[in-house]
Amino acid sequence: MPPGLFAQLTNISGFCNTNGKTYQEHIVLIFAEDLSTNQKKAVTNTSTEKDALVVLQKENIAFTHDWENK
Repeated sequence: MPPGLFAQLTNISGFCNTNGKTYQEHIVLIFAEDLSTNQKKAVTNTSTEKDALVVLQKENIAFTHDWENK
């Protein structure tokens, strides 16, 4: 899900309980089985949503939204 949509949905009660409190946490949850421990740490340690997605891109982890133009 794009970062903007994630931010909007965090206002819905219970959303963060299952989807993460930050976008970085969300990525780690969604890709839990596809990311190594080091990749999870790299995503979690980023300071912005875009940086977290760059980690996925550099690691050749495919995702489906056009985040560069948002």
